[in-house]
Amino acid sequence: MEDKNLIQSKKVFDTLVSAMEELNLNFGKDEEKLTVHFSMDSNDLPVSHLFTIDSEMLIARYFSPLPFNVPNENLPDVALA
Repeated sequence: MEDKNLIQSKKVFDTLVSAMEELNLNFGKDEEKLTVHFSMDSNDLPVSHLFTIDSEMLIARYFSPLPFNVPNENLPDVALA
């Protein structure tokens, strides 16, 4: 029998997937890892989006890494920021 956290996490995952389908978005999903990923173009820049559902902590996470270049001389400052 599945624990309550996993059941609740799957409900959140299914709700997210349903919302993405209603918006007719092209996306990928991993039902085992409870993740949804997609990409959208913004001002000629493709932006990746990743949603993860953590069944242990009962939280949803959203990641959207933006590509950028940092000059070598600024790397220490950026690393500390």
